[in-house]
Amino acid sequence: MDNQFQLLKHRRFLPLFVTQFLGAFNDNLYKTALSVLVAYAVWDIGGWRPEIVVSLAAALFILPFMLFAPLAGQIADKYARNRVMQIIKATEIVIVCAAMVGVWLHSVPLLLVVLFAFGTHSAFFSPCKFSVLPQHLNDGELIAGNALVNTGTYLAILFGSIIGGLLALAGTGIIIVCVLLLLVAIAGLVFSFYIPAAPPPSPYLVLNYNLPVEAKKIFTFAREQQNGVFTAMVGTSWFFFVGAMVLAQLPNYTKQVLGVDNVVLAFFMAVFSCGIALGGLVNDALLKSKVEATYVPFAALVLTFFAFDLYLASGIYHSVSPLLGDYLVTLPSFLSHTSGWRIVIDLFMISVAGGLYVVPLKAIVQERAVPEMRARIIAAGCFLDAVFILGASIIAIFMLGVGFAIEHLFLLVAAGSTGMAFYLSRLVPRHVIGKIFRRQS
Repeated sequence: MDNQFQLLKHRRFLPLFVTQFLGAFNDNLYKTALSVLVAYAVWDIGGWRPEIVVSLAAALFILPFMLFAPLAGQIADKYARNRVMQIIKATEIVIVCAAMVGVWLHSVPLLLVVLFAFGTHSAFFSPCKFSVLPQHLNDGELIAGNALVNTGTYLAILFGSIIGGLLALAGTGIIIVCVLLLLVAIAGLVFSFYIPAAPPPSPYLVLNYNLPVEAKKIFTFAREQQNGVFTAMVGTSWFFFVGAMVLAQLPNYTKQVLGVDNVVLAFFMAVFSCGIALGGLVNDALLKSKVEATYVPFAALVLTFFAFDLYLASGIYHSVSPLLGDYLVTLPSFLSHTSGWRIVIDLFMISVAGGLYVVPLKAIVQERAVPEMRARIIAAGCFLDAVFILGASIIAIFMLGVGFAIEHLFLLVAAGSTGMAFYLSRLVPRHVIGKIFRRQS
């Protein structure tokens, strides 16, 4: 596992790593601050239920991936990817300025529009980010590179979420959030200029602006890929479904189900992000740099077990917690209960399983996709990810709207992960299956 960190010493990886880290940090700093402001009723939201607005915000962030992924994939295949990323990072500064206006006006509708803009920024950046990795890394480094990107992303989510969650409820905290957003956006642009050249694989591609037609085209082509590319794409999308269900609802889960304060929310974010980072990093040691899905079905079953236990533990904690009226339980009080620690362990193991699960699937798509259409195939995966994430938001809105509790969403995660474990078993290498049967006989 030590070898994968050597990549951070090379210019072919480090500037990209830092650029995507800063982008993910800004996304989650802004998104979490807005969610906390809504969930804890700091700003007027016109009588809407906070959990519904939070789910709507999650949908607005991911909708651009569905709308613009086909165009983003074409651009990443047609133009030099390092130049495209520089342009994208420049637009982030404009988006941050719009966020400042929204904060000054205390306008939640405008801030939701800005959230949509942040999602658009990420929708164009993702195909470039993932398609450039195979250009700058060799096949033996793809698992390590993806593990580090995965780790960086979730550490960025951790820091952005914690800082956003804590500052949102402070007196002048939202002003500090705005300053951080601007500084980080500028830093991201600077680092993007150090990303090595990434020549376009299809410079003569004619852009198709009929996005529904292009979406169907690249999706069909992705399904026709051999060696489990499409299966890995579907598996990756389920990871994002689970993440949407868990992360998007954490503010409401902590406030309404557990009755704990925003420090506990920040602690949960830390546990979840560190778990995914750890699970992702373990892959390189387990797989010995081979791009295989050997442990993916097992990881899905681990996710199933702990998601189901999280549902059970939530009910147990709720029945014994010291919640009294409007009193919010502090972190020490929460951890004084055995059921509180059980919830922490469940969240941690769900996230570790998620990291172990998703990194090989991403590497499979990158390695086995046709190089000339790699960005478009990855864009098709981003589109599918968006469908699953948006589906998670819609399902959450529906279930909460008809009277289900937030913890019931964990049951859905458990059931779906069981099915995904069997679906992804087709990706397990034949020599691994052969070894299992030989041991049994």
